[in-house]
Amino acid sequence: MELKTNLSPLQRQINAALKKFNADTEQPYKAIVEERNEAYAKYKALEQEINEKFNGIKREAERPLVKLIEQYYDKTLLDSKKKPVKVGSIIIHGTKFFKVTSRYMTTKKGVFQFDPRVVVERVNGSKGSKMEILPVELKYYTVSTVGIKIETIGEGGQA
Repeated sequence: MELKTNLSPLQRQINAALKKFNADTEQPYKAIVEERNEAYAKYKALEQEINEKFNGIKREAERPLVKLIEQYYDKTLLDSKKKPVKVGSIIIHGTKFFKVTSRYMTTKKGVFQFDPRVVVERVNGSKGSKMEILPVELKYYTVSTVGIKIETIGEGGQA
């Protein structure tokens, strides 16, 4: 790959040496890259297997704690009729319908504060209109026992 046609003998020697060097190093470089890619593929497969095993063991270890927390939520997050408010429930306040999207407690430095609350979203309301309801406020709400199709509820809670 000579750029000039009238090169000095030294430049020609350098170019020839570079061509030879490139030819000599290209094959070993390709072999090294292939070995690296094979090793990386083995590593990724092993990493995935280890992560799957670890996550399975972690879920098994967390299961009793999650069950205990869910029982605590069922005892503390009660509606006006003393029924537990669960995720996915439709709760009613006057003529307004809300869907429970989650239940949680706050933590401070990894320690539960035991202040449970539910996060609700207005049914057929504006998107992003989420609010939190504490247990003391839940006594003004009622869990819907009737199967309600969320799509059929109009504005103002009329079905």
